Amino acid sequence: MKFSDYRIRTRIYVGFGAVILLGAAVAGFGTWQFTTLGREVGRLAASGGDVARNLEVNRLVEAMRRAALKYKTSGDDGAIKDFADGATQAAARLNEAATATASDAQRQIYQAAAGQIAEIRQDFDRLAAIGAQTRTDRAGLLKGGEELRTSTDKLIIKSRSTLDDTLISRAQDVEAGALAVRVASWQFLATNDAGLAGAFRLSAASATLTLKALAKMPTADKITETIPPVQSALDAYGKSFNQISAAMIEANKLYDEVLLAKLGKLEELGVEIQAALDADMNETKAATDRTIASATVAQAALAALGLLLGLVFAVVIGRSIVLPVTAMTARIALPPPARPSRRANSSVSR
Repeated sequence: MKFSDYRIRTRIYVGFGAVILLGAAVAGFGTWQFTTLGREVGRLAASGGDVARNLEVNRLVEAMRRAALKYKTSGDDGAIKDFADGATQAAARLNEAATATASDAQRQIYQAAAGQIAEIRQDFDRLAAIGAQTRTDRAGLLKGGEELRTSTDKLIIKSRSTLDDTLISRAQDVEAGALAVRVASWQFLATNDAGLAGAFRLSAASATLTLKALAKMPTADKITETIPPVQSALDAYGKSFNQISAAMIEANKLYDEVLLAKLGKLEELGVEIQAALDADMNETKAATDRTIASATVAQAALAALGLLLGLVFAVVIGRSIVLPVTAMTARIALPPPARPSRRANSSVSR
C-alpha cells in the first residue's frame, strides 16, 4: 500500500508524529551528551578540590617544619601546639583526599603520607619530652654551677687566711679550673655543639687533678674541710652536665637525622601527589574538551538531519495532501452538466 493510499488525516498524524519523534530523539541525545559532560565537569571539580587539599597539606607541612625548628632553637611551648595542630589538620586533609579519590594509586600515596605524619608526630613528641627534661636538667646544672662557685670561694677565702703563698696559688689554680669547667658548660649550652662536650670533660678532669694535687700538699691540712665540698660540687656539676649534654645531643640527632628526614620524605610525597593530581586534571580537562566537542558536532549533525527530514516530510506529506485536495477542488470548480428542458422532452416523446 502506498503512502498516498492513506486518508489525509492519517498522513497528517504520521507527519506530525515523525516530527515529534525526531525532536524527542534530538532532546534525548542532547540530554545524554550533557549528562556525560556533567560527569566530566564533576570530575574536573573533584580534581580541583584534590589539588586544593594537597596545597593545604603542603602549607601545613611547612608550618610543622617551622614549629619544629622554633621549638628546637627556643624551646617555646607554643610551638608544640602549633606542630600538633598542623599535624592534625594535615592528617585530616589526607584522610579526606584518600576517601574522595577514585584512584587506588593516589589513595596509597595519601595513606603513606598520613602514616608518615603519624610517625613524625611521635618523633616530635619525643623531641618535646627531651626538651622538657633538658629544661629541668638546665636548672639543675645552673644550681650546681652556683654550688661549685660557692664552694670554690670558700676554698680561696680559707687558703688566703693561712698566708701560705704556695697554698694560695694552688687554691687559685683550683678556682681557675672550676671556672674553666663552667665556661666549657656554658659554651656547650650556647652552641649546642657535640664536640664541646669533650672539652667540658677535659676541663673537669683537669680541675679534678688540680684539686687532688692541692689536697696532697703538706700544708693542705690547714684547709682540709674546704676541699671535699669542692670535689662534691665538681662531681655533681659533671653529672648534671653529662645528663643534659646527652639529652641535647639526642635531641640534635632526633631533629637533624630523623625528624627532618621524615619531613623531607613527606614533602617528596606531596610533590608526587601533586604530579599525579596534575596529570589527572589534565586528563580530565582533555576528556571534558572532547565531550564538549563531540556534543557540539553531534547536536549540529542532528539539527541538520532534523532539518533535512523535516523538509523531506514536508515535501512528501505535503504533496500527498495537496495533490488530492487540489484535484478535488478542481472538480468542484467545474460547471455542472446541462439538463434538458421539459418542452424538449415532450417534443421528443411525440
